[in-house]
Amino acid sequence: MAATPATLPPEEQWAADLRALAARLDSLPGGARDALTALAASDADTLEALAGRWAGDALEDGDLAAAPFLAAAFQTAWTRHAAALDPASVTTHATATACPVCGGAPVAGVLQVGMESGGLRYLHCGICHTAWHHVRSSCVACGDGKDVSQRFVEGADGTEANGAVRAETCDACHSYLKLLFLEKAPDLDPVADDLATLALDLLLGEEDYRRIGVNPFLAVAG
Repeated sequence: MAATPATLPPEEQWAADLRALAARLDSLPGGARDALTALAASDADTLEALAGRWAGDALEDGDLAAAPFLAAAFQTAWTRHAAALDPASVTTHATATACPVCGGAPVAGVLQVGMESGGLRYLHCGICHTAWHHVRSSCVACGDGKDVSQRFVEGADGTEANGAVRAETCDACHSYLKLLFLEKAPDLDPVADDLATLALDLLLGEEDYRRIGVNPFLAVAG
């Protein structure tokens, strides 16, 4: 869906990608279509202000209908940028908590499978889809390794409802991040399956755990 040359920085591409998205999505329900059309027709100052509220978790009630399309435009621009990078030029370390490409927070951790990376945890960025290694023995938020455990949602029979998605909780800082186990479900998608397991977020929210990562498509008014 590239609407501008990939050599431009993502900050200068996302608005054009937004308009390209609006031109292609012509079968949306009425309310969603109206929100996307109005968003794509907005002037640069309006878009910049909305992007600032979105990035700063300060969306207003009137922004919520447009937020998923804004997230999609940012994803398109930043993912294109990340894909064009030489992997050798992207540096990080084993306890890095922010995406080494765009600086975003991880949406989830993914436990890999395979001969070389099996069992390793990679954090996944919800904006540019970069994945980077983070040691499994410590909390992503505070680095504590003693008070970390895994939580899951129980089904009606008392067994684990979805063994492929759990939450790693830390009682030292009272935070959590979801973990996706590819060995149990190889087709898991960090962004989509995070949204598909909101029951786990509700469970941990009731116990006052704070979510570490963010999902760009889970917009709430600030």
